[in-house]
Amino acid sequence: VSAFDDTSELTVIRESDFSVIDTLDLSGTANTDGIVWDGSFVYLGKSINDAGGELYKVDVSNPSNVSLTSELEVGDSVNDVKIDRSGTYLIAATRYDTKNFYVADIATFTEAHSGDLYGGSQAESVTAFGAHGYAGTTTSGSDVEVFRVSPGGWSDAQLVGNADLQGNHDESSITVFGNYVYQATENNGTNPDFFIYDISTPTSPTYLGSIDSNSDVNDVLVSGNYVYLATKDNAREVIVIDVTTKTSPQIVGSYDAMGSRDGVSLALSGTTLYLGRDDGSDPEFYVL
Repeated sequence: VSAFDDTSELTVIRESDFSVIDTLDLSGTANTDGIVWDGSFVYLGKSINDAGGELYKVDVSNPSNVSLTSELEVGDSVNDVKIDRSGTYLIAATRYDTKNFYVADIATFTEAHSGDLYGGSQAESVTAFGAHGYAGTTTSGSDVEVFRVSPGGWSDAQLVGNADLQGNHDESSITVFGNYVYQATENNGTNPDFFIYDISTPTSPTYLGSIDSNSDVNDVLVSGNYVYLATKDNAREVIVIDVTTKTSPQIVGSYDAMGSRDGVSLALSGTTLYLGRDDGSDPEFYVL
């Protein structure tokens, strides 16, 4: 679990009894904004740091004694991190003006490639699917931007397409499931804040449908015909959307966690949903 705690940015929780068995303190005091796990390692992204880097590689082969393996200075805040399907590259969304789409070689933990987005926008989230990467941005008119792996691999990825959401939005989370991109944004009044795109032609995402969740969304998780949103709604920290009909998604349920802290992140294992929340007097970790 990544956390906004400058003395324990990574917390390891044992699933059998949900007890904390180890923590890791990274250099500096910046927040941890992204986490992804792959086998024996966890990769973390942080806000621009007053000490050390913004990307971290942590050995979690022994969960009760995790250790920092490598760190990499990106030059600005890392908002999201993912791993490509080969497990060779780490893909990051950053706020660096000319390195919004950032690729790191996992083996050497060095920069392999970086790319700029249209209009100088910032990348808020990123996902990799097949030969393409998708970045959610802060630019109205180019809210989703598409990168393609070149013959040289991710070390020479090229910006090849983009899509515009309806209205003006600050994007918050993006994910791909099958031939579809699911994207959530901050609340925009009565306008939609959750969108579905067909990416059968990856370089030209086609808008299919949207819905207004009436809340700022922090994370999106897809499982089959259902999408789960982690939100800032104090009465609906988790919102469930049925996306069976992609052109007409429908809200079918929600979960109200105790207190008033925001829902920040989600993870799913089988039929168990895990919810992470902001720090406060109420519990920050829920099992649903």
